Amino acid sequence: MGPVRHGLVIILTALLVVPSWASTPVVGTVQDSNSAAVRGTPLVPGTTVFSEDKIEVGADGRALIAFPGGAQLQLQASSEAKILRSSKDGRLQVEINRGVARFRSTGQAQLDAVLADATIAPANGSAAAGYIAFLSPTSAAIGAERGALMITTAHDGASAIIPEGSTMSVRIVSDEGSGVQPAVGPNRGKVILLGLLIMGAVIGAAIAANEAAGPPKIPTSPFKP
Repeated sequence: MGPVRHGLVIILTALLVVPSWASTPVVGTVQDSNSAAVRGTPLVPGTTVFSEDKIEVGADGRALIAFPGGAQLQLQASSEAKILRSSKDGRLQVEINRGVARFRSTGQAQLDAVLADATIAPANGSAAAGYIAFLSPTSAAIGAERGALMITTAHDGASAIIPEGSTMSVRIVSDEGSGVQPAVGPNRGKVILLGLLIMGAVIGAAIAANEAAGPPKIPTSPFKP
C-alpha cells in the first residue's frame, strides 16, 4: 500500500471512531453534579457540555452548568433538559422537559428557557434569573427571581411580562388540545398562559405537591445575592 493510500486509510478510520456529538459546538462546563448523566455517562465537575446534549438528573441528584459570559443552568432532582442553540442568532437556549430548572442570564450572555412552544427570555435583553417548575405533567410555574422575564408562545404569538418576584401559571397541552398527555419540546405541545401569581404562593404550592409525590424539591435560589 502506497504512502498516500495509507494516509487516507488512517484519516477515514479516525473519522469513523469519532462520536457524532463530538462535532457539535461546546457550550458549557459542569460546575457541580450528583446523580446526573448525559448520553448515558455520569456528569462530573469539569465535564464539557455540547449543543444538543440532553441532561438527566436522578431522584436525589442535581446539576449546575456554567456557560461563557456567566450564564448558568441549575437542574434539581428528577429533572431533564436539552441544551439548544437558536438557529436564528446563535443565542443559547435550554429546553426544559420535566422537574425544576433555574436559569440565569447576564449582560454578557443570554440564556433563554424553552417550555413546549414557549420561550422565556429576559424582558430587557440583559441580566435576569428565573425558574421553571413542573407542578404536574401538564402544568408548570414560571418565575422571575431577578429582573423581569418575557414569555412568548409560538402557536398564537402571545407574550406576557413576568415582573421580578412574580410567577406565571401555565398549562401545557398537546397539539390536539386534549391536555391529557405530557407535552414537552418546542414541536410537541402548546403553553397556555393562565395568569400571574405571587412567587411565594406558587413555590409553596409546588413544594407541597412535590412533598406529597416525592422529588423534585425546590430549594433556595442560588442566584439571589
